[in-house]
Amino acid sequence: MTESGRPQPRKPASLAVRAALLLLLALGARFGALRGLDTACAGWVAPLRSAAWDRAARVATRFGGSVVTLAALLGLALLTWKRAGQRAAVWLVAAFTVGGGLEMVLRWLVAQWRPDLLILPTAATPWLSRLKLAGFPSGHAYRSALVFGYAAREWPPGRARVFARALCLLVIIVVGITRVYLNRHWASDVVGGWLVAQVALALTKCQTLFPKVSDTCEAKA
Repeated sequence: MTESGRPQPRKPASLAVRAALLLLLALGARFGALRGLDTACAGWVAPLRSAAWDRAARVATRFGGSVVTLAALLGLALLTWKRAGQRAAVWLVAAFTVGGGLEMVLRWLVAQWRPDLLILPTAATPWLSRLKLAGFPSGHAYRSALVFGYAAREWPPGRARVFARALCLLVIIVVGITRVYLNRHWASDVVGGWLVAQVALALTKCQTLFPKVSDTCEAKA
């Protein structure tokens, strides 16, 4: 606590920890150390598939799609602007953008291809196609974990807080499961997406790196 009684700003230590975990997972995916676990998860999910579950999964996975998550991001940015000011809202959007850039870089460097591909990309494959066909990390997992994770973290105190946080967590988990269920991603892709979101969420708490916005970065539970 400071002398004025205000909590001290959070240090970026949690950002470094989350980034380190993401790096370790990315290295594991890049060098095939996770292939056995990924294959086992895919094999466990495959017998569970049915027409009804397929329809439900396609609906649920949309909560990690670009349309839903960008709309949610806009709503969260507006609410953040109202509660914490313009800089905090801009910081949220910036963190989302940085996370998206990190996702693209990891897709290019790790080059872990989606499990539903019949023909794997080669060095001659256009780079945009390579990014689209790469699975690590999952974009759906990243986007849903960021927007719903931020919503859960910033939900104001009240009777609905516990329920709202549980619902946000449920959405994050279900979206991740649907990516594996629909055979669009390996399990490590989903975990990678969640870790990218954790890095981006940590960024939203590190405004003390820049003095001009330090007044909006206070320690929170």
